[in-house]
Amino acid sequence: VAEIQKHINKPVFLNNDANVAGLAEYYSLGRDLQCFIMVTLGTGVGGGIIIDGKIFSGFNGLGGEFGHIVINENGVFVIETKNYSGRIYGQENQQEWTQVLSYGKVKNKLYNPVKQNKTHVYNVSKVVGLDVPVVSAVVFVQGNVQYISADGVYTLSGLKRLLKNGCGYKLNTTQMEAVYTRITQANDETIT
Repeated sequence: VAEIQKHINKPVFLNNDANVAGLAEYYSLGRDLQCFIMVTLGTGVGGGIIIDGKIFSGFNGLGGEFGHIVINENGVFVIETKNYSGRIYGQENQQEWTQVLSYGKVKNKLYNPVKQNKTHVYNVSKVVGLDVPVVSAVVFVQGNVQYISADGVYTLSGLKRLLKNGCGYKLNTTQMEAVYTRITQANDETIT
């Protein structure tokens, strides 16, 4: 950032692409609105939340990260969806995975989504604060998981089984309500 700023002699800011896209759309379409949300659909679900003309960062900077949290009798599930095409190669402990397209002619690196979701799980666990396990699920919506060697990676049908069967832990209604209350309270505190 400093190097670019030095060359163009203008202020330079770095932020998440979805946040900046949301800010651009706000200035283009939503200036009359106090709150503006832009949802991005691409390799996953994301978005930018703009409040009073400023990017809302939220809890630990994850304001526009629209992951999915499912709370049911089988547990608390933090779900990260990925919509990558081609073959995906990766192992749980690797920092980057590889997406292979065009019969091997194109290779792209991507941040390990299992590690990405571990951050989300950590933050949700911190908010929940109860003796309730929070389960990570990374879902490849195109089902291309055959070259991935990592726990917690699922196809859509695998996610359905996980949500239905859980991981051997059962929540009662009181626990589910407590988890829901803590998550919504943490969300409310980041907005006010």
